[in-house]
Amino acid sequence: MLPCAAALPLASYDSPGLLTLRDTAIPVPPNPQLFYWPTDKYCGYLRSKSSPAGVRRFVMADPALLSGQAPPSPEERDEYYYGLPSKPKLVARSGGGIWRRQQDQLPIGKVFSPVGSHAIGKAWNDSTSSLRRLVLEALEDIDWSVIDILRLGYERQNQLTGEEYNHPVTLLISIQKDSTTWGQGLWVVMQCHDILCFHDFLDIYCEMKESRFSRCMSPVAEERVTIPRLVGGHINPPVKVRGQLSEYLGVSIAAFDEPGREGTKCLYLGIKGSSDSGDAGKWDKIVALTCRHVVFKEYAIEPEFIYRQDDVQSQRTIIQPGDGTVAELEKDIRDGLKGIENVVKIIQSYKNKTDDEKRRQIEIHQGSIPALKLAQRDLAALKDLATRIFGHVLYAPEFSVGMTVRHGTRLRDWALIELHTGKHNTPLHKLSNDVLIGDEAAARSWVTAAREVEGLAAEVSVAFDQDSHTAWLEGTIPEEEMRKPQEESRSLGDEAIMVAKHGRSSGFTVGLATRIMSLVREPMDGITFISEEWCIVGQGRGSDGRRRAFSEEGDSGSCVWDIKRRVGGMLTGGSGRKSNGAFDTSYATPIEWLLDDIKAHGYDVELL
Repeated sequence: MLPCAAALPLASYDSPGLLTLRDTAIPVPPNPQLFYWPTDKYCGYLRSKSSPAGVRRFVMADPALLSGQAPPSPEERDEYYYGLPSKPKLVARSGGGIWRRQQDQLPIGKVFSPVGSHAIGKAWNDSTSSLRRLVLEALEDIDWSVIDILRLGYERQNQLTGEEYNHPVTLLISIQKDSTTWGQGLWVVMQCHDILCFHDFLDIYCEMKESRFSRCMSPVAEERVTIPRLVGGHINPPVKVRGQLSEYLGVSIAAFDEPGREGTKCLYLGIKGSSDSGDAGKWDKIVALTCRHVVFKEYAIEPEFIYRQDDVQSQRTIIQPGDGTVAELEKDIRDGLKGIENVVKIIQSYKNKTDDEKRRQIEIHQGSIPALKLAQRDLAALKDLATRIFGHVLYAPEFSVGMTVRHGTRLRDWALIELHTGKHNTPLHKLSNDVLIGDEAAARSWVTAAREVEGLAAEVSVAFDQDSHTAWLEGTIPEEEMRKPQEESRSLGDEAIMVAKHGRSSGFTVGLATRIMSLVREPMDGITFISEEWCIVGQGRGSDGRRRAFSEEGDSGSCVWDIKRRVGGMLTGGSGRKSNGAFDTSYATPIEWLLDDIKAHGYDVELL
């Protein structure tokens, strides 16, 4: 437990403007109605005598005096977060214990996990609480990007010593690279630690790390290619290629004039028409939902966009998929054909097999060549960007903040894409929200990940359509449930919702969504936005046995959904980007708020 000493008469308020604390004078605004309430040796709070429960101002001595801590060594700074996808650098931490690298036969990495049933959730999720307000005030002079509250600890037991590691609740402050010194960072984390102590959260650590928030946009591709008409129904092999050329969700999209900046198609929505007679008459338009920053500039505040049919120059057309995805698919096919060629050569070199045995094995491996060559032909024929257009932007609000039901702020980052009938095999009013999963191995990864989360419902499965390689989404997760998950979503008392998504870059991944909302800070064109976002950490395992990141660059717009196939939100970004584009933590805008905000802008939408 962290030290938070009982209040002692260690300080006096000397008017005008000096607080004497263990012979250290600290300048404060003169106010005879304030008195000092210390929480440990060198820090405390000024409270109003008339209202002792109301914190008026937090004051603190020099951080070097505060704790006697020395700056982290280069090894601690670089290796403290080993195991997280981006391996961010440590700036400062409130826990003053000596850090040592943990390893047995191999280094033991750290992982994030949801907080679970802890009182901090209710206090932090209340955007009007003094806890959140004081923490934000403590960060006023810091160039921070994200505030998360998560458990942080080592991913497994030490096989040499048998030691099992705790995963303490930690308030994590992410800052821009090289923006803050250790002294400044320590000052802030100790303020935040004492603010937590003041609110009786004595078991929570506070840490600061260099970790930039990024929108999940793909890097710009160099080549330009095109794509054929979108299809539904049965997906032929190769599934990865044909899935990107389908009507399904979770696929790559990009703006026509920026085909290398890619995101992901989230959901299909129907805009209600004047008639309720049948599905076709019910909908005035069918649109796809994605992030605004996928189809417009990422960090620029521009006016709202409204589609005008008579203004051709202003129209914003959208293609599927983007250039980078097509280039990757072409490479996958080339690698697949080369791999078959190499295997055939190896089989032909066998000395202990008959010619008939060799022929049978070769035929098995060469069986996939026709499908690969057909896909290669389709991709090679795509040269005109216009053949990839599947819709145009109908409406996108400017980047601004809206209010949540609990009076928090949330960034508007959404756009509606009106679909073009001629680019879809399925009549638009018959489209449904079928999201790609991939092959059966991907579907099984959901079940495997769920089994590691004790306390989930015993029977966890995905309604996986083997013909289309998709799962059908229906219904939404109420935001209130996100903040207080139901019983079957708990793991050993940890309240969290198991979720999945299919994104342009990382494909199908599984994660755990914490019930404690994170705060994301984004400066744009001189305006700073603070947005309350749904935080998700990876739960699935890679081939090396390590936790997989939930999202990567290019996954912006991905639909996040739960075990019951309910839509939870739209992925908007991540923090702690690795060199390969993977993120330590991912963030989504809750769907309930999104749909309400879209309706508030005059579009009466429902999920198809």
